[in-house]
Amino acid sequence: MFSVFDKLTLVGLEMPAIAELALQDKKNAGSTINCTLLNGIGNGVYDQPVTVAEIAESLRYYHRL
Repeated sequence: MFSVFDKLTLVGLEMPAIAELALQDKKNAGSTINCTLLNGIGNGVYDQPVTVAEIAESLRYYHRL
């Protein structure tokens, strides 16, 4: 599954801190976290609002892979 890059090891306590750092991203509008999400290979969808909780959940999902 991870043939190009090794999987990162995340410590459970790091996940909320990583999610909180997303609040500092330049793509944000005010307190809204905007991300570029993939809608398929090479098909990015820009300025998609996400919450800190959604980011933390996505990191937990990645950790379980």
